[in-house]
Amino acid sequence: MMLHWMQQTGHRPISLMGGGTGMVGDPSFKDDARQLMTIDTIESNIASIKRVFSSYLNYGEGPKDALMINNADWLRGLNYLEFLRDVGRHFSVNRMLSFDSVKTRLDREQSLSFLEFNYMILQAYDSSN
Repeated sequence: MMLHWMQQTGHRPISLMGGGTGMVGDPSFKDDARQLMTIDTIESNIASIKRVFSSYLNYGEGPKDALMINNADWLRGLNYLEFLRDVGRHFSVNRMLSFDSVKTRLDREQSLSFLEFNYMILQAYDSSN
């Protein structure tokens, strides 16, 4: 609704979809590893969200039309080695292990995949784009 009111008051709202981060899975508050979704499933979910949002927002190309942006647009094209060198080096594994979302899973001896562990790095990269 905040996006709706922003648009009503003359702003251009941007809804960010997690098509890229959704391929990894957020480990927060999860007891088990999230089932990986296919790209088709993720794209279908985003289309469903856009249909719902379209009840409240006007999407289009005009200066005040809402935009729906998918982080898969920049995350899918990352070169893994460059990403690790340029972005991954700024993250401390010790710090990441201190987060409750990670610590709880490890304390309970529940699986935490390398894929899920990288979720927060992808989130941070999102914020910089």
